[in-house]
Amino acid sequence: MKDEPRLQAHARAWLRQSALDAYVSEYCVYLRSRGYAPDTQRSYLCCIAHFAHWMRRERLALKRFDEDAVARYLTEHLRRCDCEEPVRRLVHENRAALVHLLRILRASGAIAEPRKPHGQVEAELQRFDHYMLQARGLADNTREQRAAIV
Repeated sequence: MKDEPRLQAHARAWLRQSALDAYVSEYCVYLRSRGYAPDTQRSYLCCIAHFAHWMRRERLALKRFDEDAVARYLTEHLRRCDCEEPVRRLVHENRAALVHLLRILRASGAIAEPRKPHGQVEAELQRFDHYMLQARGLADNTREQRAAIV
């Protein structure tokens, strides 16, 4: 797509060699539709390219991409990353880019919905969500992120 941010040759190759390549255009449209600045779009796409490279090295199939894979990438790979420069290594930037990617892939049916907690844990999370909404007035996205952390 001509409106995609320009990437370094190796980052573009990482995307093209991955299962994520089919979703790059949709990802870019998603970011643009939410008003992300061109520099942020480019940064996030670079993060996705780096993640695609890691997925390939780890032999992680697309259907296995979930929050656990993101956590592993952020905590294990980024901490000792020796990938070809330039790559994006900021944890918060990579996390944000990958959360958006999870949404795109789930909306398209490419990956499964997240596992839901059961029983008492689910009830406690629902109470926490209710508190965040009613007592704190937090936005849906903020509540989802904080509940996921818990």
